[in-house]
Amino acid sequence: MIWKDPVPGHKYIIGVDVSRGDSEDFSSIQIVDFDEREQVLEYVGKIPPDALAEIAYKWGIIYNAFCVVDITGGMGITTVRKMQELGYSGFYIEGVDSMNIWAVNKTSVDKIPGINFNNKRVQIIAAFEEYVRHKFKIKSVRLYNEMNTFVYVNGRPDHQKGQHDDLIMGISMAIYVGESAFQKLEKVTEKTKIMIESWTVADNNNISKQIHFDPAIPNTNVMNDRFGGTHNNPTRNDYIEYSWLFGKR
Repeated sequence: MIWKDPVPGHKYIIGVDVSRGDSEDFSSIQIVDFDEREQVLEYVGKIPPDALAEIAYKWGIIYNAFCVVDITGGMGITTVRKMQELGYSGFYIEGVDSMNIWAVNKTSVDKIPGINFNNKRVQIIAAFEEYVRHKFKIKSVRLYNEMNTFVYVNGRPDHQKGQHDDLIMGISMAIYVGESAFQKLEKVTEKTKIMIESWTVADNNNISKQIHFDPAIPNTNVMNDRFGGTHNNPTRNDYIEYSWLFGKR
């Protein structure tokens, strides 16, 4: 389902929840527009992880979206590697601050892009719940149906028995990672702007009017004032007076 075409300049993130393709669970893809705070695309189906990668790659490229894949249990690794083979590069890597080049460990290139959902399940679902309360625009009826059967089981957010939460997982990851990543990007952008502005040279009238500090003005007058000469070339007396600078000779 596609509700809104990509808008140039908007920030998009794609969340990919991967299943085996032959089990009860479905695979899902969710794309979120963070500028408008709305759901713009949704896919759900039972297909192998590598086939899911091809779909995620296509729509991720179209929306120029930052991608987060659930690699819990290892199924998402196949999807990530396939997308990398196809040439996709904008991945979230857990534990690596990709927005701060000074903090990125060189060994991060060996890390598998993605997020371990189970380690942050409560925080990820909480991020989605907060967005829903603050007028996040949900377009999918299928997602609404999953929300109606989503409960807490022994203090853990989960779906009711016999129901599904694949769409909730996909959009929750997108919101959780997108909020964190884009906020970091905005902070880095603001820091860079402040740093560049601090490099701006102020116009000091006291200095700019003195020819000693302005290389664009010929220093003929300087030589005349200091040495009484009529040209820029040093005189014999200049060499005699300052010969101590060059040693005994």
